[in-house]
Amino acid sequence: MSSFVGSLVKNLMYKNDIDISIKFFVGLIIIGCLTKLIVAALSNHDTPGGVGEATITLWSYSLVLFSILGIIILNTDNTKNTFNQIINFPWYLYVLSGLILWIISININYYSQINHNNIPPQYYTWNIWSTSFIIIITIAMLLEINSSNANSSPNNSLKKIINLLIAFVLFLVFIITGIQTTILQNFSVDG
Repeated sequence: MSSFVGSLVKNLMYKNDIDISIKFFVGLIIIGCLTKLIVAALSNHDTPGGVGEATITLWSYSLVLFSILGIIILNTDNTKNTFNQIINFPWYLYVLSGLILWIISININYYSQINHNNIPPQYYTWNIWSTSFIIIITIAMLLEINSSNANSSPNNSLKKIINLLIAFVLFLVFIITGIQTTILQNFSVDG
């Protein structure tokens, strides 16, 4: 299916258009993360109602996930083996997608508790950390993608450093998301 969609998109668009589309998707990722961070920081967690934390998380991270999928589809070439291309995409796109799916699933499972503020205040602290680190991962991904375009040796060492940074920050976000899940499972208040 992805091969068909990738083929359709590649045939309808020129390379320059695809580059612009990828930049558009990267922009959507940044908008999704910043929207999540700003709304989380400005939310008053003492009063229930309004735009809930779970609602903004679902919308923002769904936008990020959609954009990652768009980047993957636009980078597949229909003249080559699609499966091999998908395997050769940067590993962190798949790990980040899995992490975002995990965050979306806990926000769906605890939707009403989060939106009605029936959770401990520590959850919100960890939530802001999680979003901040996902923004850092996004910036590091952009740096890595830009360094991949040039093949000189200084860029290869920069690419290795950026990949280590991405791996470390992804590890931190997995720990933070585990802490958030534990807080929601064990310390939620029945409103």
